[in-house]
Parts: sequence; structure tokens; C-alpha cells
Amino acid sequence: MSIPAGDQASFERDLAATVALALYSFVVAVGFARVFSGWEFLIDLTVIVVVGHGSSFLLRRARVSGWLAIPLTIALSLWVLLAQHYADTMSWLIPRQATWDQVDLELSLVRDQFQTAVAPVLYGAGWATLAGFAMVIVVVMSDSFAFRAEARGEALVPGGVLFVFIAALSAPRLRLTTTGLLLASGVLVVVALKRLHDRNRRVEL
Repeated sequence: MSIPAGDQASFERDLAATVALALYSFVVAVGFARVFSGWEFLIDLTVIVVVGHGSSFLLRRARVSGWLAIPLTIALSLWVLLAQHYADTMSWLIPRQATWDQVDLELSLVRDQFQTAVAPVLYGAGWATLAGFAMVIVVVMSDSFAFRAEARGEALVPGGVLFVFIAALSAPRLRLTTTGLLLASGVLVVVALKRLHDRNRRVEL
């Protein structure tokens, strides 16, 4: 059975906007190069970006209500984060009390070190978890703004805030490069969302 031309066009615009927003989130993740030494962090954060935006796209195409889709996306993204760093504390890949105890312990250590730590820091031991949590928040919020609230520039705000926060605390490594990439990817997002929402919006008289 063939797909109607209108549905196919809508699917392609939705996919293009999702890819553009995922690219923007990826660039935000690249910005952590100014916080961490090495590039080990980028693999973990990229997985969170792909899983978060990808699952949201699939749920959206399946016409799942945002009231259910957003919590599901959050839960899946957090599960990925925990599986990346705390798999040895999980039972059959299900978080246990030991998992949350370890998370709390490591975040407490980071909180104690936050005022004295100097970038770049080693990726791991709480810092990795903190970065992962930040990316989960950015991905879910930006995706919700972009596709559930049908926003454009507003979808860039969560990632932009995190990027600026990182810049304020980090070393000058790749400052111009990452800023340029963020601006370029942000323009792509706005264009893709404008193309998606303007053509999908119906004016009722």
C-alpha cells in the first residue's frame, strides 16, 4: 500500500527537523570538550542525544500523546544514562536501590568538589553522571518545545543555556569552533522547524 504524498512529505519534514535538532544537541554535547579532558564523554552523550530525539520521533509518528510520550522519553533516556555508568549495580538491567545510592554518592562528591575543581576534569566519578543528566534535560526540553509546543527559536534555549553555562566554567579549548558550530546548527533547526510547522499548521475560520 502506497503512502499518500501529503503524509510522506510530512514524515520527511518531521524527520529533517528531528535530525537538525539532534545535530544541535550533539554540538551542545561537543561543548563539554571544554570541561573534560579527552573525548570519551562524547560517545556516551551522543547515545543520549540519539535515544532521546529518536524515541521522541517514533512516539510522535505513532501519534502517542505528549502526556505519555514525554515521560517515556525521560524514562528511556535516564535508563540509558544509568546503564552507561552503573550497569554493575543493576539487576537484569533494572536499576536497584544500590544504583540510586551510587548515583547519590557520586553526585555528592561532585557537589563537594565543584567550587575547587578546575577544568578540564577527568570524565567519570560523578562528573559523567552530571553531564548525562544535563543532556537528558536539554534533549527532552528542546524536543518538547520543538514538536509538542510547535516552537522554533525557543527550542534552542535549553541547549543554549547549557552551552553558556559550560563556557562560563570551562577552559578556552575549542571556544570559537564550538560556538560557530552551535550558531550554524541553530540556524538549521529554525529553518527546519519553520518548514515543518508552517506547512502543517491549519488556519480555521
